[in-house]
Amino acid sequence: MLDPKFILNNIDRVKTDASDKNDDCDIDKIVSLANSRKALIPEKENLRAQQRSTGKKIGPMKRNGEDTSAIEQELAEIKTQYKQFEQEEKEISAALTARLAKVPNIIHESVPDGAGPEDNVVRDEGGEL
Repeated sequence: MLDPKFILNNIDRVKTDASDKNDDCDIDKIVSLANSRKALIPEKENLRAQQRSTGKKIGPMKRNGEDTSAIEQELAEIKTQYKQFEQEEKEISAALTARLAKVPNIIHESVPDGAGPEDNVVRDEGGEL
């Protein structure tokens, strides 16, 4: 399986090589999924930081005898939203991994172009049949 970073940095080459191998893997969809995941991660982490900072407010408020129900409600909403982001990230990652597994390897520069097996170049022959 090719590294996702390699694919993102060499989109045209990967598309061309996949096309040369008559493979119909959707590189554009892979790029889209990778970018979606990349954008989702900071949002999820910001939400986690917000959850932690909000949670730290509860202890001092309770010690002072203040009502924490509003903050607890906010914390519950943040937790729900975080779980949604986490689930979305898992789905995107699974779809990305499945598509990445279908991308063919890059064709080495020494391999000649050809339409089929009849265009192959025989370099060595050995053994008996």
